[in-house]
Amino acid sequence: MPLAPHHLLNDRYKVVALLGQGGMGAVYRAQDLTLGRTVALKERTPDPNGTTQGMAQARAQFHREAQTLAQVSHPNLPHIYDYFSVGDSEYIVMDLVEGENLHRLVQERGAQPEALVLNWARQVLDAVVYLHGRNIIHRDIKPHNLILTPDEQIVLVDFGLVKLFDPSQPSTLTLLRGVGTPEYAPLEQYSREVGHTDPRTDIYALGATLFTLLAGKPPPDVHVRLLHPDAWRCVREVNPGVTFGTESIIEKAMGLYPQQRYQTANDMLQAFGFSPARLIDKIEPSPLRPAAPPPSLPPSPATALPQVAAASPEPPAPEARQPIAPVPADEEDFEISRLKQSPTGLLAARGIVRPPKTEEPADEHTQILPAKLKLSVSIVRGVLRMQLGLGTYLEFVRVPAGTFLLGSDPKVDRQAQPDELPQHQVALSEYWISKYPVTVAQFTIFTDATNRPVPFDFPQKSLHPIVNVNWYDALVFCRWASDITGKEVRLPTEAEWEKAARGADGRVYPWGNEFDAHRLNSAEGKISGTTPVDGFALGTSPHGAWDMAGNVWEWVNDWYKPDYYAERVGENPQGPDTGYYKALRGGAWFSDQSRVRAADRTHFNPENRYDYVGFRVVVVPDKSA
Repeated sequence: MPLAPHHLLNDRYKVVALLGQGGMGAVYRAQDLTLGRTVALKERTPDPNGTTQGMAQARAQFHREAQTLAQVSHPNLPHIYDYFSVGDSEYIVMDLVEGENLHRLVQERGAQPEALVLNWARQVLDAVVYLHGRNIIHRDIKPHNLILTPDEQIVLVDFGLVKLFDPSQPSTLTLLRGVGTPEYAPLEQYSREVGHTDPRTDIYALGATLFTLLAGKPPPDVHVRLLHPDAWRCVREVNPGVTFGTESIIEKAMGLYPQQRYQTANDMLQAFGFSPARLIDKIEPSPLRPAAPPPSLPPSPATALPQVAAASPEPPAPEARQPIAPVPADEEDFEISRLKQSPTGLLAARGIVRPPKTEEPADEHTQILPAKLKLSVSIVRGVLRMQLGLGTYLEFVRVPAGTFLLGSDPKVDRQAQPDELPQHQVALSEYWISKYPVTVAQFTIFTDATNRPVPFDFPQKSLHPIVNVNWYDALVFCRWASDITGKEVRLPTEAEWEKAARGADGRVYPWGNEFDAHRLNSAEGKISGTTPVDGFALGTSPHGAWDMAGNVWEWVNDWYKPDYYAERVGENPQGPDTGYYKALRGGAWFSDQSRVRAADRTHFNPENRYDYVGFRVVVVPDKSA
């Protein structure tokens, strides 16, 4: 029961009014009778189910944390003046910060201007860097705890879930521990199997807070993101006015696992590149929310990127090869041709599009070692084998030229989605697709040869699919494989991936129209992680490709457009010319039977890395050979 007005605590603090109440206690406006000032009085009530020993430990922990917090002095943090115990309850006395919390502001006025949000972000990050430098983790950063004062300063309040972090003992507990508000709490605040709370916990919460301020609504919580990846909507889908760079920073900060995020608050501060010239001194919050809600769908890809680079000429031909007839299975070599990539302003800015007759600039996404002696590519018993290193090969299966049914027919597949309609015939030229997703062993050859960082992943064996690679990582792998073999290696288009998975007859799954949990690694199998790529022989597709349902989502070459099939491109569709997100296919180990269908489509930011996303590649025969 909350304290009544006029209640006197510690012979000094008189309760004036209740400001807020939660499961762990309450906050009051109080009068400091000794100094004659108004303060905030935060109360932590005991756990009604706690033991005597636990309550004693809680009190000792509370005193240690309060002593540390009392030393905090920062313009964006409230000052703590006093702490004491009364009975079984603990109290902290701090500045009463007058103003409007950002949660209420967003509720009333909707999404806020990006420049204003960046100004707030800089202030909060300054405070978080300060706290982390003193081994203090807030663990409850959210719009509710950010107060916009009348002089337009942001103050981070409410230290109810604070933890003193000892880097040498990350598992050290605090009795003020809690999970916080679901939309802003990362996995480690729920489960110790993921990791212990540390500074990266605050980074996730801040990313989710910025998402809310820019989108006008909170992001899905981590459990929804794990179980339903398609529920995630990037901030630019909700608010197209947000810049791509800000969106990328927010999504990195909100990595599901700590290792995927910025490792320090200072890293995130530097990623924003804050400087006085970039921030605006006086920006008004958005006016009251209009009656009509903002659009929830992304802008049309035709207008999504207004500054799109003009299509560049075809890239120069690779160095001379020795063409050999492409189709017969007993041939000893193989000739391929290029797939025309659609250049965009984003790709050109990243150095992915090669300007003709100019040297390509070094870039994080494209810098690879010069090609040396070309490694062998041969066809053995109908399987193309591409050497990546000593004893390491990529294997490809042939998908012959011809038509197939792209998309879904709701009369046949009751789980068909709108972005799979209408189903229609598509003709594809011949190509070869990797028999399995690229594995840890194969990707390691690439990272070793190019001195690129190894993606973080949980301990895996060499035959598991590589994960935690973004679309650009996959693209650079293809460029590297092309360089070392003299063949053109690329990501499959959506159409090529789908035909390789289901054949020509429009079947729902690689093996037929009925789901069978024994043929793949999906949610129904309850394996809870990736498996070796050759683990499900019964799930092989009509063309001999393995693991095309479940295990990991796979990047494909196309930009994603939900209504692209309505254009009915009948021959070798390449997908939209531009877009915000890249398409992925196949479902993952946690996907249910509706998401592992051969026609199912999803989309992610090409910058992002996930521990359930990998890729496979294709090569295409040269028809002139």
